[in-house]
Amino acid sequence: MYALDYRVLIVVNVVLLLLLLLFLIYQVCVKPLYCQISKLERENTELRAKNAELECAMSEMAVANESVLSKCDRALESIACVLDPKVKISRTGNTMQDTVENMTTVMGLMQQSILKFVEVVKDHEKQHEEQQRGESIQVEGLSAFANHVNQSV
Repeated sequence: MYALDYRVLIVVNVVLLLLLLLFLIYQVCVKPLYCQISKLERENTELRAKNAELECAMSEMAVANESVLSKCDRALESIACVLDPKVKISRTGNTMQDTVENMTTVMGLMQQSILKFVEVVKDHEKQHEEQQRGESIQVEGLSAFANHVNQSV
């Protein structure tokens, strides 16, 4: 009878040791994983909220960017029309592409205008030099005439 009781006690002790071992494995391995999983789920929820905020901000920035590009494009069109009324303005519907093409057009027109301005300035300088030479010749002629008159007197 006592031998049976010892066997039962040994079996009960082994079962309790196995349960204790399972509990320790749970405490050391599984529970930290569950804690880590819930922490990651909370972070994921927070990141999704931040992502939604960023998407909203990006949408607002895209609208603002489109508005600025549109205004810039209109200003470039005005400048291009002032520089050359016959110039072809890009209107593809893609505001960024139109702005880049119109900027290139305006830069080319400005370069042409600057070259024309430089030519006008050079022509003006030549005319001014020729006028000064003519005046110099007149002064020399008057000086020679005055010397001749002084010698005659």
